[in-house]
Amino acid sequence: MNVEFSGIERRLDELNERLARLEPLCERPRTDFSSDPYLRDIVERNLEIAAQCCIDICHRIIALEGAQKPRDYYEAILRMGDLHC
Repeated sequence: MNVEFSGIERRLDELNERLARLEPLCERPRTDFSSDPYLRDIVERNLEIAAQCCIDICHRIIALEGAQKPRDYYEAILRMGDLHC
């Protein structure tokens, strides 16, 4: 594995893990989430980590491309779109 991409690969592995944890919950009715705060916390936390993985990947690719550093998470996502159009 190339060192410059190892951080991206680790974050992709983490993203896949978090999405796999959420997959079995897709079949649950919405009322389960409304009535069970612990279940809701599990989903929210895994989604939060998945989103952070995406942001971290964006920042790494932006750095590898030598693009201007984004000011915030929103700009990081936009910058990715600009880089690969």
